[in-house]
Amino acid sequence: MYDRQFERELSIINDLLLGYSSKFSHLLDNADLMTYELPLNTAVVFKLSSEADYYKKSNFTRRDEENEIIQIIKNTGREENIELAVSNIYPGYFVLFFKNEVLSPSNESYQQSLNFVRTILDRLKAEKGWKFTCGIGRSYEKIKGLLFSYREAADVCETAAFQQKEVAHIEELFLPAGSRDEKENFLDLEEELFENIDRGNDDLIPGIMKSIVVNICREKIQPDKIKLTVMEFINDLIKKLEEDLVDSGRFLDNYYQYVEKIIGLATEDELFVLIERLSTRVIDIIRRSGNVLKDQKQIRRALLYMEDNYNRDLTLEEVADEIGLSFYYFSHLFKEEVGENFITYLNRLRIRKAKELLKETNLNISEIAFKVGFNTPNYFTRVFKEFVNMPPSKYRTENFGQKGF
Repeated sequence: MYDRQFERELSIINDLLLGYSSKFSHLLDNADLMTYELPLNTAVVFKLSSEADYYKKSNFTRRDEENEIIQIIKNTGREENIELAVSNIYPGYFVLFFKNEVLSPSNESYQQSLNFVRTILDRLKAEKGWKFTCGIGRSYEKIKGLLFSYREAADVCETAAFQQKEVAHIEELFLPAGSRDEKENFLDLEEELFENIDRGNDDLIPGIMKSIVVNICREKIQPDKIKLTVMEFINDLIKKLEEDLVDSGRFLDNYYQYVEKIIGLATEDELFVLIERLSTRVIDIIRRSGNVLKDQKQIRRALLYMEDNYNRDLTLEEVADEIGLSFYYFSHLFKEEVGENFITYLNRLRIRKAKELLKETNLNISEIAFKVGFNTPNYFTRVFKEFVNMPPSKYRTENFGQKGF
């Protein structure tokens, strides 16, 4: 993003390059500026690993140490016979441009850059005990290319810090063409994950979720883009759970907590720990939802059995035995799923059937009572009044001949 921070970085880099070449100061045309060739072609960004401690130091102490760091880098360049220009961009943050003799994209060019940067890191560590995280950009021919190399190096430096690496090259973070299995695209893996959620294959969930995040890290590279894509993946996952599974509500309540945690992650390892915990939560939901769905199916079987057998002396024990549940568990489950106890539901079912017979037949009250499963007409009348707020005879008078749809 071309913002004020980047403008400041460019200004410092331009000053650095202007100071490096006296010829550079005579170039007034911007077009020439962008195509001018310098004996520098590769950018490296160095970032102190312990920034927090560094910022505690006074400005004078920091300035002295920054000058020492720059001097050590320059001395290393002279000893290695490598041309370079180096400057401090922010406290604890440095940019180095150097000449990579092997300019064409190749493993040799990549290795030469790594070797030189590691030599500098070893020297800084040996002389001053400083530890840095470094990102290396590609090698380019023109000044404009150097600016690209700088942005690559800056992005790779952030990624290296996220991955807890000492040094990383931009070429490390891109897979060679044709090396990626089509199935390894993280969107394909997400589809595979959702299919296994549908099938209830919870033992496969952790591995697939880890593979998804590995692929996101590989494809997105920059920590902020990785975090954003992981958040999008979690959002898709939650929508899937919400649409397809029971009891995902509590999971949804925690979504924003996951977002906050992801934003605050400092390393890739922390991200994988979070995803491991998330996969455990998903498994818990799948298993819990599977149990809930199983219970719901059993209750549906019970209701169908009651619909077919309401007109005789039907007991809770008989229905529980029919669907293979214990008396006590079925009693608890029935009330939890249906919202009322077994007897109340059975009486409600019988009264609904009785109302149909009162409207559509000439059967007398006693016949209807026995036909819908009541043992005595008096008990039938009492229960009917509880549900309908009138006796059966009055209901018939008001509704006879009105067939239901």
